[in-house]
This record gives sequence, structure tokens and C-alpha cells, in this order.
Amino acid sequence: MNEIRIFDRTLTEAGELSFKNRLDLARELDGLGVDILGLPSPALGEEAALLVRTLGTLLRRAAPAVSVGLDAAEAELAARELKSSPRGVLTVSVPVSASGMEYLISSPLCWRSRSAAAPGCAAPCCSRPWTPPGRRRAFSGG
Repeated sequence: MNEIRIFDRTLTEAGELSFKNRLDLARELDGLGVDILGLPSPALGEEAALLVRTLGTLLRRAAPAVSVGLDAAEAELAARELKSSPRGVLTVSVPVSASGMEYLISSPLCWRSRSAAAPGCAAPCCSRPWTPPGRRRAFSGG
């Protein structure tokens, strides 16, 4: 591995900051060289959606990233809000327990259901192909 990328999630957990403070913080992180800047899901409300749209055009170096689950509607909303960014990243996060993870790894049925759901979430991001389990794809950075 020849490269390290910094993914900062400060803005996804900055509930007490004003909109202006979030913009200022994003500019600072972008200026410091953060590669990927995690943003709150637009599904949380209009302010979060506005933040994603605004930072999509404001960020110069960092790629704005929105994390979604396996809900296709949420993925479509996030992709729509990231449309203004040439480097927008849609990440699919599925929290599971350690025992659930063990079950997912050993169950072909679960792999099939995840394989069926992931392309639906990836559909709004046609320029970034979905990689099936067992294969690795490097982040291109846009």
C-alpha cells in the first residue's frame, strides 16, 4: 500500500454546531488536506441536505461522503444531494454485531441478499461500479 487517505467524520457527529460553523469547519478540514469528509445523511432533514449540496460545490480537495444503509430511497436521496460534487462518495454502512458478522460470513443466503441489495443502493452512483464480496477495488478519489 503506497497511499493513506484520511476520512474525517467530525461533521456527521457535530450536532451542536450551527450551519455556518459547520461550513467553517469543513473549509478548515479541506485546507488541512483531509481526503474524504463525512457528512450527515440528507434524510435527517433539510439542513443536512443543504449542507451536503453546499459542501459539494465548496470543497476544493476533500471528497464529500454520505453514509447510507441498504435503503434504496435513502441512497437515491443522498446521491441526488451529492450530484453537485464531482468527487461525491456514497458509502453503504450496515452495522452488525460480532455474532451477526459471523453469520453473514458463513451464510450463502445472506451473501445473496446483500448482493441483491447493494446494486440497488449503488444504482444512483453509476460511475462507481459495485464490487461483489471477495473482490477489492481501490478508491479512485474522483
